[in-house]
Amino acid sequence: MNYLPVFLLTVAIIIADCYALGVFGNPAVKPVENMRYEGFTYSGNLKSAVFDSEGILTFDDGGRYAGGFAGGCFDGNGVYTYPASGDSGRSWRLVGEFKDGYTLSAVLYADAAAPPLFYRQGEALDVYSSPAWTYTGEVDDNGQNGVGRFVFADGSFYEGEFLSGLANGTGTFVRPDGKEEHGAWAAGVRVK
Repeated sequence: MNYLPVFLLTVAIIIADCYALGVFGNPAVKPVENMRYEGFTYSGNLKSAVFDSEGILTFDDGGRYAGGFAGGCFDGNGVYTYPASGDSGRSWRLVGEFKDGYTLSAVLYADAAAPPLFYRQGEALDVYSSPAWTYTGEVDDNGQNGVGRFVFADGSFYEGEFLSGLANGTGTFVRPDGKEEHGAWAAGVRVK
């Protein structure tokens, strides 16, 4: 009996399965709609069973991310929105570019009553929420850290060093009437 045809068919099936699973580095992309996970629903493309290319995550709390994915992480351009909720009733929207699940550069829009909200990013950024506030400066995992400028809705501003979102270090606070306070700051309070 000639086993060659059976052997070749078996090898062809194995190669096709390996290709579909991404063993050869080019897995098949599978579109899905409303795939339910714990805490969210996903619609978009899957590659090797992870989010890939373009998609939409809709979270059970009403939050939503629409944009690019790679390897299961936010990657490329996208928009993350969070609905008004909780005691503050604030909502916000982050529009930007993501890489490996982290924000590279983006603009954070918040409603007028919201205090500043910050996000991970390694370089300088512009963040604003008109008409409530504007922040331009450096941030890291803990929010505003480094040198920046925070402008309040009344036109007053603080320019100087920040630590965890508060004036901390050397800086200047300028009131709406132009009066300036120069000096050292600690945890948002002028100390000298």
